[in-house]
This record gives sequence, C-alpha cells and structure tokens, in this order.
Amino acid sequence: MVRYWAIAPADYGNRERFEQCWQYDRANGIMAIGWDVGAPSSRDDLEAKYAEVAHNAKYAHKESWTRHGLNMLMKFWFDIQPGDRIIARAGTKRLVGVGTVQGAPYYASSKGSTWGRNFLPVSWDDIKKREFPNVVFGRHTVSELQEDRFLALTGETDVVPAEPDIQLQTEFAMEKPLEEFIVSNFSAVFGADFQLYKDDEGSYGRQYRTDVGIIDILAWEPATSSYVVMELKRGRLVDEAVGQVLRYMGWVKEHLCRQGEGVRGIIIGRDRDDRLDYALSMVENVEARFYRVDFQLSPRPWA
Repeated sequence: MVRYWAIAPADYGNRERFEQCWQYDRANGIMAIGWDVGAPSSRDDLEAKYAEVAHNAKYAHKESWTRHGLNMLMKFWFDIQPGDRIIARAGTKRLVGVGTVQGAPYYASSKGSTWGRNFLPVSWDDIKKREFPNVVFGRHTVSELQEDRFLALTGETDVVPAEPDIQLQTEFAMEKPLEEFIVSNFSAVFGADFQLYKDDEGSYGRQYRTDVGIIDILAWEPATSSYVVMELKRGRLVDEAVGQVLRYMGWVKEHLCRQGEGVRGIIIGRDRDDRLDYALSMVENVEARFYRVDFQLSPRPWA
C-alpha cells in the first residue's frame, strides 16, 4: 500500500543552504536528511547508534539529538518504502518538489554538497513549486500524510470537506471573536507573562497547525522557558478539553522543545464544572482561566 510523506531536505532558516541542499537532491534523484549515525541494521541498532552519538559530550549541537530525531530516522529507514510518494517541503508553507521513492535508504558519510547523511533514491516529478498563505506543514523533518491531504497539497485533486456539524459550527463562530480579541490584545490580556509565539519563518502562534490538530494559541513564557498551549472553549469547560490540550502539549514537547525548555497548557472558557476540576486535580501543568463578557445597551452614551 502506498504511503504519503512530507520531508524537509534541510532547515529553511538558512535559505542559502536549503536551496543548495534541495537543488543537489533534485539533480541527483535523492532525498537526504541529516543525523550522522551510520547505516543501521535494525530498529534496535539504530536506537543504540543514535543514543551513543546523542550522549557524546564532544557533539556541538546536543539539543538536536532528542527523541524527535530518533523518531524521524526510524520513519526514514524503516517505514518509507519504494513506491511511496514524497513532498519536499521548504519550511511550513512551501512545497518545492513531489516524487516517488525508488529504492531502499542508504547511508553515506560524505556526498557532494548536501548536508545529509541518510539518502533515499527518489524520482522527482516535473512539478512547479507551490506556496500556501497559511501553515500547512509541521516543523518535523519527516511526517506521514493522509492520501487526501497529499493530493490536495500537490494540486492533484480538491478535497471535498465533510458536511459541517451545525452545533460545532456555531460553537466555532462563538470562539472566533474571543480568539481574535485575545491575539489582538495579547499584551493587555497577559501582560509580560507570555509572548505570542513566532517561528523562524515569521508565522505567529495563532491557529498553529500540527499533525495532531490546530492549536488555538501557542505562546512562550520567558520566566520558565516554556511553551504555553492555549485552547479556547465556548461556555462550560468539560474534562475532554484536558485530553485535547495534553495531546497538543505532547506534540510541542516532541517537536519544538529543546534542552531545558518545557511546555504547559491553559484552557480558557467561561464556566467550570466538576468534571474539569477532577481532571485538572490530576494534571500539574494544565490550568483553567475564565473570561467574562460584559455587554450592555443604553439609550444614552455611558458616562
């Protein structure tokens, strides 16, 4: 069965190096990623090799050698198969290539001008680059996509959305102005405690897209060097919101946090119930905060 993937040939923060790496990959019919651990014989062997390098005190960028890196290599070496389809992405908003995997992965310590050490043979399609107005890719090096999403991103088909649920649509309409107000008045609402997150490409943390959903607001807490996942809920807060926030927090920890950085969650709503209280009593790094809307009409201007 064909599977679908999005892979970053290099860090898009350095545009010159990215372009050099991508042009080399395309010209030579390969997809390359970094992490210099050698050719693994099995998943266990890769984990052992990775752990050895990750704990090497002489390595200059130890923060890059997190569990996230190991997960990316596992997918690259053992999950991607010949015949699978790949999107080459530049940052989170740009598609630069589409291709089909032609063979098994291999390792080379030095190969041309690319920074990668792990290679896949790929036949690249003749396709133009696509740039999207919003974030469409996560920041992880290797990620799997659903077929319909892959086809929509490559322009091969239009995805017909499911019939919207009227109640959910109404709740979203109620949450949208609240989100807009908080983001537009972020400093006034939170003071100096939090900063709205901004990634390397200049995208802010409103409606921050991940491969497990969209975070309403992603912020940064300088005092604790922590990311803050904020989820907005209309009306009464229920305990299901805790699971949603924890899922997003897990993604942030895996894909954004570097050494010494943390992550916590805030659920923002109007009312609390007992179920939420019980759920939060068992979670140390998630809290609830409550808003109040005071809207009144008068036949005369307010004094």
